[in-house]
Amino acid sequence: MKAKKKIIVAVVLILIAIQFVPVKENISDIIPSTDMLKMLDAPENVATIFKESCYNCHSNNTNYPWYSQISPVSLFVDHHIAEGKDELDFSDFGNYSTKRKSKKLREIVEEIEDDKMPLTSYLVMHGEAKLSEEEKTIIIDWVTKVKSSL
Repeated sequence: MKAKKKIIVAVVLILIAIQFVPVKENISDIIPSTDMLKMLDAPENVATIFKESCYNCHSNNTNYPWYSQISPVSLFVDHHIAEGKDELDFSDFGNYSTKRKSKKLREIVEEIEDDKMPLTSYLVMHGEAKLSEEEKTIIIDWVTKVKSSL
């Protein structure tokens, strides 16, 4: 019983200690000129879909839920955002080469068609980000049109 109690106390102390691990929030007050939606003059309906389903992990403007302030969730969220932005950063899209822009636009279509984005792990807590068939069509049509004009 004493060993079990020591383990519980240790776990509690670790959980308390990790609350003090700083996590840099991914929040910017500025929409840069390199932002994909701004740069490509996305229509409002397209911008709304991207902001609701993609921008939390793929831009400089994450809308953090209350529970993301609690470790270890904060560490998971921070890592998830870093991975998302490393793969595709809508805020930095204008700095990509034409070849990379074209590739990323193609990948957006592929990921949406294959139901790989938004991630299932994200949708568990953000059901509103799930793309309807109509929203998928809107995004795919717009991205295809934009890609052909690059």
